[in-house]
Amino acid sequence: EDAIRYKFSPTEDGLYQLTYDEGLGCDLYSEKTGYMVNKYWRGNSKVYYLKEGETYKFDVGNFSQEDEVTEWKFQMTKMSEKTIDADQVVYQEQENEPIYYRFKAKTAGSYLINDGVEVSSMEIFSDSWSSYFGSPIFLDMDGFGRWLTYVSLEQGEEIVLLARGENKSVCVSSVKNVDGFEYIWQVDGTVAIRGYSGEKKDVVIPDEIDGKPVTSILPFAFSGSDIESVVLPSTLKEITRGAFYRSNIESVVLPSTLEKIGENAFRGTKLKEIVIPDSVTDIGAETFCNCASLKKVVIGSGLELIHVGLFENCDSLEEVVIPGNGSVTRIEYDAFSGCTSLSKIALPDTIEFFNPDAGLESTAWYKNLPDEEVYIGKVLYTYKGTVPKGTKVTVKPGTAFINYGAYDGQTGVSEVILPYGLKEIGEYAFVCGDNMKSIVIPASVTWIGWKAVGYKAELSENGNYYDCKKLDDFVIYGQKGTAAEEYAIENGFEFVEKAPFARGDVDLSGKVDISDLRLMLRAVCGKVTLAPDQIAAGDITGSSDPNDADGKITIADLRRLLRFICGKIEAL
Repeated sequence: EDAIRYKFSPTEDGLYQLTYDEGLGCDLYSEKTGYMVNKYWRGNSKVYYLKEGETYKFDVGNFSQEDEVTEWKFQMTKMSEKTIDADQVVYQEQENEPIYYRFKAKTAGSYLINDGVEVSSMEIFSDSWSSYFGSPIFLDMDGFGRWLTYVSLEQGEEIVLLARGENKSVCVSSVKNVDGFEYIWQVDGTVAIRGYSGEKKDVVIPDEIDGKPVTSILPFAFSGSDIESVVLPSTLKEITRGAFYRSNIESVVLPSTLEKIGENAFRGTKLKEIVIPDSVTDIGAETFCNCASLKKVVIGSGLELIHVGLFENCDSLEEVVIPGNGSVTRIEYDAFSGCTSLSKIALPDTIEFFNPDAGLESTAWYKNLPDEEVYIGKVLYTYKGTVPKGTKVTVKPGTAFINYGAYDGQTGVSEVILPYGLKEIGEYAFVCGDNMKSIVIPASVTWIGWKAVGYKAELSENGNYYDCKKLDDFVIYGQKGTAAEEYAIENGFEFVEKAPFARGDVDLSGKVDISDLRLMLRAVCGKVTLAPDQIAAGDITGSSDPNDADGKITIADLRRLLRFICGKIEAL
């Protein structure tokens, strides 16, 4: 049989945990009503509230649709109860330990259920278990994937808590107040600011409260407040979601200990300037969106991602500084949309992806650029203006990504030369005219987007294309087993295998000798301009991995080739 039916009759009311092997499955039904019993998942376990004197039936079987299970192990266990006091931290000794927690409020007030994990799923019930099973009283996200659960209790009121398997600690924190700052104790022994009820316009948050360091500002703590400036504690690690949302704050100094800023944290504020310290590695989406007074932003070296809508509709923003020695590699959509006054922006060479919908075209900086190809870091972003008829596009060495639609609709393009070391070609990158007949795609390319090459723009009467049409007899040259061959097959283009070049064979003669050394010397001295494959063949100071190529031939490459030809080294 696929399943075996069992019956269970509890001897007392309470929570029961059914644990079973992975790959098995079961559902519990009341024999009295015939309905399925509400359950709560805990990994490979389910938790039920069962009543004394009733009989429950369930089937256990192999429902994984994978290898057949010949031995089934399962166990029904009555969960034990632990009582906790306000601000007391309790720990589970093992995962899915069959326990639950009971809390009784000694004083009326607000409490936060704090479990200190990034994917919390704490469930809260009335002490009579009469509330719908699995329905929390109130949940809120802090912007970093953690659930915060607030409850308002009367004196003597009790609640019951049930934690999922990954919860290792539980604490019911009472909301306290000192000098107008509402705060809680966290499970890690630190303090988090929940709100401010004082009347000061210029506030200073202390480094310590109750002898514990202040490390976090909770969601919407100062949202809509009248404060105009704030001095943050030197112990602060995170500002969570919407912390200062639509407040009147005009100035803030972020401490060097800060690591994370949640989404919408300063959205709609009156900030005029912000300096992000090097310690910050994560800033959420739309954090500074709609800051109409913001004029200058300096981003620290620790940030890798300029998130979605980060500065959207900051129409007074004039300058953004992203350090050249930093780690920013991606800029997402709407990051600069509506930043019409932005005339100064330092974009580092580390950038490998710049979303075409980031809104850069709306800035004064972009509008002041000449009509030509626009490079941002390692990204060929777009061609501004109209490409002249018969243009041969040579993508510069060192480019990692060609943006979505970089030359979309540019019918003047007749040929495209791609450098070795290029990694990705975005969708519709070269949907140009019908003058392109072929393209050589280097083996370093690992991804080619939808209709990136081999299609032409169909133009309407007003000059705007409305569709793209496949080019007849278009040929793709490349090496077998690469993204070039895969793209050609998927799109029905002819694929012609192109033999890979040998490292050091700069003249592409099929051998490495003194003639390659002479040609490389002339290139280093600026006497000749080499084709992309020739540059790739001569770029030999790194490993043979195309991701190590810097797209340049330097004196170091020349020395290495000379040593190889003279027999000083055995391989390039």
